Amino acid sequence: MLKLRVLSRIVESGLVAVIRAESTDQALRIASACAEGGAAALEITFTVPRAARVIGELTKRFSPEEISVGAGTVLDPETARVALLEGAQFLVSPALNPQTARLANRYQVPYMPGAGTMYEIIEAMECGADIIKVF
Repeated sequence: MLKLRVLSRIVESGLVAVIRAESTDQALRIASACAEGGAAALEITFTVPRAARVIGELTKRFSPEEISVGAGTVLDPETARVALLEGAQFLVSPALNPQTARLANRYQVPYMPGAGTMYEIIEAMECGADIIKVF
């Protein structure tokens, strides 16, 4: 049920605020400002130092009914697992990773890989991607 709520929130709002920062504190400040500005979904990229900690802090700060906190730049299932253990409610990747797709589907968490060609889009669909970022 959470998966459907998260997907509905993202589709209805039409916006996922992507948080990139040079420090944990900066990421938390940016995420809070985005939330105060009305963003319903926050994507914390794993390019942020201690991104998992930021995800954990934000999932404590905001209830899942208010704001969906997710992980971005998820390159492999190991990173996905760390994000999920910290409370991430969705996963975003720059490209499809079938093992990450399987993990997300197993735990019923939305998975959103990037794709640049028709073949990559079809492959992502066949792996169960919920939303595909087209580059």
